[in-house]
Amino acid sequence: MEDREEIMLNALHHKTRRAILRLLKGKPGVTYTKILDRTEIPTGKLNYHLKQLTGLLEKTVSDEYVLTPLGEKAVAMLESIHANGLDHYFEKVKKAQTTMSPLMKGFLRGSIVVCVLVLGFWTFMGYLVITEGAPVPVLIILIVLYVLGIGLLAFLVRAYKTAPAYIEEIERRIWQIIR
Repeated sequence: MEDREEIMLNALHHKTRRAILRLLKGKPGVTYTKILDRTEIPTGKLNYHLKQLTGLLEKTVSDEYVLTPLGEKAVAMLESIHANGLDHYFEKVKKAQTTMSPLMKGFLRGSIVVCVLVLGFWTFMGYLVITEGAPVPVLIILIVLYVLGIGLLAFLVRAYKTAPAYIEEIERRIWQIIR
């Protein structure tokens, strides 16, 4: 049997699913319409999330949703996370999770250096085109390349500074391809 912790964490991964479980806590039954109204998501998405919560909730004969014993444990676990006095530890966890891996830091730094070098080369080529003379289309192409290079550099710097989660996702995909 697959790891129980992994199964539970996958089921609780989305905030809509957690909201549905909290909505059902301590209630004898909640209708599909009430869940739909409270979550304010399209029916297709709600159906998907309800399917992902199979085993944590179930439908009664009167077409109402109730928590299963496992669903009650999941809600209790969610509530225990909000206990007072843990904020300091959550800050540590958050900081650790938003730290980029050394591999991606190196990749981004290298990409930034290469981008700067390419921009320098294009600047030099632009200088030669202007001083030595060249057809106008060549100058236009260099300007377009320079603008694209600046856009790429801005993206790389922004990714390096502010998007470790995005970068970690890219890294995860790279490792999946490599393996």
